[in-house]
Amino acid sequence: SINEECFIISTRIRSRWILYLAAILPKFCIAGVVWYVGCRWLASTPAFGDLILNSCALSFVMDVDEIIYAALVPESVRMQVERT
Repeated sequence: SINEECFIISTRIRSRWILYLAAILPKFCIAGVVWYVGCRWLASTPAFGDLILNSCALSFVMDVDEIIYAALVPESVRMQVERT
């Protein structure tokens, strides 16, 4: 039926590492690049007022994916994702 639940009891170590490399490693790489570029961008800001404005802009860039996810994905889908 449609409402059946599936549970993963165990995986092979090789499959687990492939999953880590395919899903988690790119996230860390992207976060590292954004952190590095963002820090250099903020460090090159000449005035304090511009620093505050650029900090707010960088914060928005870091959170834009979560804002889009919350706005476009239905609540039922978000609950399913949280349970997995």
